[in-house]
Amino acid sequence: MAGVNSLNLAPVFLADSSGQPAWALLPFDQYQQLLRAAEVNDAGLGTDKTTTVGLSVTAPAASVPAPNATAQLVASLAEHAKNNDALAQQSFDASKFKSKRHSSSMSVEDLARSVGISPSYTSMIENGERQPSAAIINNFARALGVEKNTLMS
Repeated sequence: MAGVNSLNLAPVFLADSSGQPAWALLPFDQYQQLLRAAEVNDAGLGTDKTTTVGLSVTAPAASVPAPNATAQLVASLAEHAKNNDALAQQSFDASKFKSKRHSSSMSVEDLARSVGISPSYTSMIENGERQPSAAIINNFARALGVEKNTLMS
């Protein structure tokens, strides 16, 4: 996983079947920083050993961040959540979304797979039968390679 920090990855939010954010995926070092910020550092994180987390995710332990690094991470995640809330106030445009998907030559199945939702739910969103959450809109924009504003009216 060398070089992950240099990618400056933003958290990815995945929605449940109702379209509400249910999961946040973030780089392991940011996860460790959040654990330390919440004083939940257990299971050997921060040691010089390799730590296995969850079912089979293995990552090298990181050094303890400076206090301001944790504050910056928490502020960054809060800003990201605020941007999602602001996006939710705008109206998702299903016809713009469908047009962008067609122009990208991406199938409903491929788009759904890249976003982490089912093809049937993607079709319902595309046909205006369901309103996607801000997290799903962000993921659609990322998968289609467009700004999220282009999917809004």
